[in-house]
Amino acid sequence: MGFPINSEVYSAIKHGIADSFYGTILAEEPDYTYGKLCKPVDQDDLTATYTAWGGAPEPRQLSTALNGSGTGGGRQAKQLMDYKVTGSVVEWEQTIEIPRSVVETQPGLAAEKAAELARKALLFMDRRFVGTILDAATLGYDGDALYSTTHTESGTAQDNADTSAAATGTKPTVAELEAQLDLNVALLRLFTDDALTPVNATVKQYLMLIPVEFEPLYNISLGTSNMAHPGLDVSGATGRFKGMFEIVSSPFVPATRHYIFCKRPGYYPVALLKNKDWEVVDNINTDSDAWRLNQTALIHSYARFEFIPWDWKGTIRQVWS
Repeated sequence: MGFPINSEVYSAIKHGIADSFYGTILAEEPDYTYGKLCKPVDQDDLTATYTAWGGAPEPRQLSTALNGSGTGGGRQAKQLMDYKVTGSVVEWEQTIEIPRSVVETQPGLAAEKAAELARKALLFMDRRFVGTILDAATLGYDGDALYSTTHTESGTAQDNADTSAAATGTKPTVAELEAQLDLNVALLRLFTDDALTPVNATVKQYLMLIPVEFEPLYNISLGTSNMAHPGLDVSGATGRFKGMFEIVSSPFVPATRHYIFCKRPGYYPVALLKNKDWEVVDNINTDSDAWRLNQTALIHSYARFEFIPWDWKGTIRQVWS
């Protein structure tokens, strides 16, 4: 074998697996999309129901003016709306097998594969997040999908699911994109809660989630490219959105749409329900049949979580047709 196989060697291999897996999760998780746009919720039970209270009332005049003019009135208590949403976590796993002889002669390989497991786990969470915002069947607290034309908590339908035609098919021109962004942002700024308060009135910064195919066009249009003078570009981009948007692209977003999210502390369009964070275990140097009889090392990861719709008012979807 080239070196003795003893408990210290096995211990080093197992520590290498754990260090690589958890170290990768810790170091690289901030690079993934879901963490930027999800409210983390620690959920003790496999299924739980959450209450989403309605909006607090706006101020109203209580008394007449000090000079006696105007009209006043007594206090009026407002009962908060009582919205509910139920979420269930799901079990997820990854398992790889490596011949025992390979693990014992190439101990670094197990650590490398553990790091790869961690990256695949994080990327899968991005996939699940995008799957949640694409989902039209799962309903949020107001009885509608996350993106819907009929959010009625304010008493009238509010629409965060816009659709527009693109002259070139499902990819807009710069002029079409800029015109639609004007409309998208205006709608976002006007969304109200059940107390008729515009909840995004002070928002000035946004995150945009786009398909990877749209990156060059959107970078030019939003002024996030490295062009010195984006307003002079032959594409026709005016540069008027420069500095307003952070762009994040994803291979899981269909090449027909974009999503805009308000950078508004405390409000999230999606919740990440976590019952158990990712863990990694292995059977190396154990009494398992796989290790002792089949001469196979198994490395497992495991987690319990799920994404659900949360607060629709901080986001809008644009579909090009």
